[in-house]
Amino acid sequence: LTQAGRVLNTHPSGLDTSALISWLSVRQGLYEATRVFTLYPLENYCMLFYIGFFMAGELICFSTLDTKFARWFNEEDSQMLLHVYGIALVVVGIVLNPIAGFLFNYFGFRPVFAFSALLAFCVP
Repeated sequence: LTQAGRVLNTHPSGLDTSALISWLSVRQGLYEATRVFTLYPLENYCMLFYIGFFMAGELICFSTLDTKFARWFNEEDSQMLLHVYGIALVVVGIVLNPIAGFLFNYFGFRPVFAFSALLAFCVP
């Protein structure tokens, strides 16, 4: 790695990715994740299933938008709508994520989770 570092004009330790991701760090991360998961198992299982099913539905919906827009509109309009939709999702995420954090802190996890699950299931 020393020779590669000289050739690439980089410090040799920056080329050693095993120092960043080692078996011990992965094992420790999984251990911490399982410990946190067992603190509140009901909430974590509900969130796991909610996010899993919601993301599956969201990805199915988003992956078909290109073909739907291509059938409904001409090529230029469908590409413009896809760009607008992508930008709108980013803006909505930037605005709603802090609001969701405040709601979780103020009302607690269970009421906000139940309300957001109800909203997600009401949207076709």
